[in-house]
Amino acid sequence: MLVAVFIIAPTFPDKFGFLLESFLYLIVISFFFLYLYLFKIKLNDQYIGLYFGYIFFALLLSLFQDLVHSIYSLSDYIEIFKVLSYFIIFLCFYNVSYYYGIEFLGLLMKVFTLLFFAVAILNIFYITLLSDTPFSEIINLFYKRSESIVLSDKAIVPFTQIYHYGTFMLFGCLYSLIKLLNKKNFFDLIVFLIFFFALILSQSRSIMVSLVFGIVLCLLFYSSKKMINRVVYSLVYLLAFLFIFKIFYYKYSENLLYLFNGLNQMSSGESSSLNSRLSQFMLAIQGGFFWGSGVAKNFYKLESLPAVYILRYGFFGLMFFYIIVYYVASVARHLARYNNRFEILFKSINIWLLIYPITSLSSPHQDTPKLAIFFYGILGITLGVKLLVNNKSSSDFI
Repeated sequence: MLVAVFIIAPTFPDKFGFLLESFLYLIVISFFFLYLYLFKIKLNDQYIGLYFGYIFFALLLSLFQDLVHSIYSLSDYIEIFKVLSYFIIFLCFYNVSYYYGIEFLGLLMKVFTLLFFAVAILNIFYITLLSDTPFSEIINLFYKRSESIVLSDKAIVPFTQIYHYGTFMLFGCLYSLIKLLNKKNFFDLIVFLIFFFALILSQSRSIMVSLVFGIVLCLLFYSSKKMINRVVYSLVYLLAFLFIFKIFYYKYSENLLYLFNGLNQMSSGESSSLNSRLSQFMLAIQGGFFWGSGVAKNFYKLESLPAVYILRYGFFGLMFFYIIVYYVASVARHLARYNNRFEILFKSINIWLLIYPITSLSSPHQDTPKLAIFFYGILGITLGVKLLVNNKSSSDFI
């Protein structure tokens, strides 16, 4: 419940910048640390321990290089706390999932189902029916930076960037799609369409590309049809998706101009955003490819995850991150077989993590306070339940 409240909490970016969000994040991390301090904690997964250990020492090496080259700033050293906080988040969810198992997952699914639905409805009303009203002014005060014109007509609540909102809602969209594929009832179809529409309103190009890949993987992996039928159904559903998207283009092209123009530029190879991120990646590898070459946020203006991680942790750090993501994705796919009640949850985690390298081309979302708790919480839940299943008979989790 604390996590849901933190995610939806207003941060008043115009008045406080990122200070209020950072302060709230510090409070949440303090509660997590207190829990870990008071209760017996476990960590039986050597891979995740090695990962956090590696990026921590790689970060210290990068900070030292910034110091040598005199391009450091005090804000760069906050990254040390952030990496430690990610480990605390992971450990907390890992241990809660192990010790409280089914009860915790049941509560978590109820809370986050309501949260996703509330966020979707709020953004749909905010962008369509209640734009240019006192309600929209309140939302702008709570979550938007007035100097960022690009955010003016896009869904972002309760985050401050469209990429972060899109990454969060993408999970809800995949969850509702997998549920629809499993149960095939009208209510689940309505929920999926609501989440889908709310996701489109973010107008994030990378998120929409991720959604296409996610839909294809959902149909290939989790459709109830036989494999040959899955391929056929995947093609049919993909064509249907493109047809619906085309309808959106003709009907809402003026309202979703940023999205459609960006997709047209990407298809023609003339995307300024894509070219900018490619240039950033090339800049990042110039300093030091394998081990990283610095942080220097005031000196390097990088956005995409590959560029940021190459710079800070080197090629090995970036590959280590992707290995951990796919490792947890494979664990989630395995866990989906153990419990019908949580099957859809772990299938959603599996697909969301499989497409995360595409999603994160726009930004290292998991390095922001609200999504850090969501992302590393998911990693902790998945590996914590894995430990629970391994230490008990499979029937204890059914």
